[in-house]
Amino acid sequence: MSKASKFKELFKLIDKAGGPNLPKAKALSFNEKLQATFNIWGFLFGIFYYLYHGMWKKGLTLVLIAFVLTFILLLIAPSFQNMSWVVSSAIFATRANPDLYKKYKQKKDGWI
Repeated sequence: MSKASKFKELFKLIDKAGGPNLPKAKALSFNEKLQATFNIWGFLFGIFYYLYHGMWKKGLTLVLIAFVLTFILLLIAPSFQNMSWVVSSAIFATRANPDLYKKYKQKKDGWI
């Protein structure tokens, strides 16, 4: 079984929402929207999840974006130091499913 076939249901939801940018996300129920926009494995493993799927270029880009956002957050509110990991985890969790769709369904190479 290929990696792409594992995501068949996820890709149906993303298709229903109008593609990876989810322009028709309002057509989805709350649970469907959550499934299409949040990836628990991306949240838990971040860059390693992207490396596993061969999306290292996009993963490195997201690491840099997370680093900059975390740096800015810590400048604005130093009290969030213990929670700064949430920024990168949230970025990876919310970008993973659309990026998987682009890689496996649209055959795009992963640059932004």
